[in-house]
Amino acid sequence: MLNEPIFDKMKDKSLWTISSVTTKMPLDLQWFIAHQNQPECIRGAKYQDHRSLGTYEELQNAIPGHGNATYYYNMNDEDYILLDIEPKCPEHIRNHLLQLPYIYGERSMSGKGYHLLLPKTKNVKDYPDALLKVQLQEEHGYYEILVNHYATFTGDNIPLPTRIHDFSEALYKSLAEKAIASKSIKLMDSELTDIDNIPYSSEIIELTLRKPFEKTPEDYNEVDDYGRIKKGNKFEFGMMSYYAHRIYQRSNLDMFKHHSYTDQELLSLLYHIIQEELEPRPKHNEIRHDSNGEPISFLLWRCNTAMSQVIDYYKNQHPHKKKSKHK
Repeated sequence: MLNEPIFDKMKDKSLWTISSVTTKMPLDLQWFIAHQNQPECIRGAKYQDHRSLGTYEELQNAIPGHGNATYYYNMNDEDYILLDIEPKCPEHIRNHLLQLPYIYGERSMSGKGYHLLLPKTKNVKDYPDALLKVQLQEEHGYYEILVNHYATFTGDNIPLPTRIHDFSEALYKSLAEKAIASKSIKLMDSELTDIDNIPYSSEIIELTLRKPFEKTPEDYNEVDDYGRIKKGNKFEFGMMSYYAHRIYQRSNLDMFKHHSYTDQELLSLLYHIIQEELEPRPKHNEIRHDSNGEPISFLLWRCNTAMSQVIDYYKNQHPHKKKSKHK
């Protein structure tokens, strides 16, 4: 498996593990090796914590015959671009992408998507904000270029292209030029304000939840590799954005005019609501980094992004917005 020359340099890096077939959660390989044959041997790898990972040889020795080798890919450290074509990608777009000059191609775990490794384009350095993202996604979610993300290789190879149409630079530009630097509240999990210490927190939460989030995963048309509707990132972020708006609006009611809420307090209120309203999944505990490089959980990172965007909207687009009298 993965015997192509392109993987030779990668195999020596301690960036390998496997991922769950059903949830795609990367496994903490070092924990598994240390606790084999024990009930607690399985746990998820921490995002951007390479101590959870190992070399390809370590993976082979620990789990022989695995079929879903997972690599922590960071475009900044690699010589190629990783293009992920989703199963829902329309056939004519997929066929067009398969004309790119990839040096390795394979089918995804579902057998309906594709992973392509392309030579890194010269214009990558022209879009520094893009290199700070996790992935660069096409607007319909048909395909994406991974930037700082786990990638699962199946070894289900496809032939190299016989008809090449090299539009790699144009493709990268089309995705990268849309990337903008994220604005983020500067805090970590431990710096969240205790809900009990936020004035009128219970009243704001109660008013916020009077009109619950009503959209469903079907509204976002997110599917897994097997074509099943899933509660994915878009659904979750939709919920976060919805409640972030309601929290901000409720915190500006005249009845709460005696307190001016800080960004940190608003984020703490949102994080509290989302933890109560959103069904937990392993991804929520993965580690991300805010704009200052500080580690925070994936769930807080997404809440952070949603609330930051809402605060930016009201403060910059409506700088003179007054307190509301309505609930």
